[in-house]
This record gives sequence, structure tokens and C-alpha cells, in this order.
Amino acid sequence: MNRKWKWITGVGLQRQIVKYVKGAVVDEPGTNNETIEALNYGGVEGTHKNNILAFDTVVAQINKNQPVLAAINWNNSTDGVGHMYVIHSR
Repeated sequence: MNRKWKWITGVGLQRQIVKYVKGAVVDEPGTNNETIEALNYGGVEGTHKNNILAFDTVVAQINKNQPVLAAINWNNSTDGVGHMYVIHSR
């Protein structure tokens, strides 16, 4: 596995998905929008909100069995590169 593909580690068929999202198999980090595109490609509905979610909203999503993907972006990133964490009940 390429080291910068951590943004898609939890999704199967990495090479195929990276090629779909990036247009070629490249060793580059994924942006927030590319992560959503990869999720959608894998059949998982996802949207990107560029704001802070209230704690009650996160709890409501989790209670509906809809995990939240939290992004922590680097200060110097203009395209949403950083780390992502899945928040769920298990």
C-alpha cells in the first residue's frame, strides 16, 4: 500500500478507487472532497460540511447508525489535506 493513501485505507480496492478519484494511480494524499467522492464511489452516501457540528448533531447521527467523518486540516492546506477520523458507536 502506498503511504499517502491513508485517506482511503478503510475502503477496499484502493488502486481502483484512487484511479477513479485522481484519474491515475498516484501516491498523493486525498482532499476532503476526494474522500467524499471515494465514499460515494463505494456506495456510501457522504456530504462535506465545512463547519463545526454541534455535539447533539453528532450524537443524533450516531444514534441513527450514521457515522460522522471528522476532518482535521493542516493550517497551511488550501485543499483540505490533514487527517480524518470516523466517529461511531462501536
